[in-house]
Amino acid sequence: MKPKHSINKELQVTFRIENIQVLNFCLDNSPKHQELPLDYHYTIDIKAEISVNSEQKIIGIDLTSLVFTTPTKDDKVCELSIRHNFKVENFSELVTIKDMRISLPNKLIEHFIALSYSTTRGIFFEKVQGSFLSSFILPVLDITKFKKTENNISSIQQQV
Repeated sequence: MKPKHSINKELQVTFRIENIQVLNFCLDNSPKHQELPLDYHYTIDIKAEISVNSEQKIIGIDLTSLVFTTPTKDDKVCELSIRHNFKVENFSELVTIKDMRISLPNKLIEHFIALSYSTTRGIFFEKVQGSFLSSFILPVLDITKFKKTENNISSIQQQV
């Protein structure tokens, strides 16, 4: 009897960034916020929502960065929402659609969220220049720590 061998094949992903779009940016530049010290510790909340367009072979990540002055999140000072669309050439090898449910490999989602967050950090930095948040930089995050929910939303909260 021949022994059975299991081969773990790594799947290669061929993709490009189709587009990046700022959906929303707001900054509460009121006097009470302008008086905060440069080294003030803010609370951030990062949310990523995943969308799939199977006809166009696009996986979208809507990433929202929220900045609060308190851990209770009752004083939002900034919000930046950005849509990142990734065109995946080998879409059918990666995405499974069954019974109106879409499955994506976790590693792929994490990779796209990491790329989206990295891009968002740079856009955030540029958007807040000249404001009281100009010395605040969104921190580097471990994307694998995002909490995943049933409705395709991942989030992480951190005080920095």
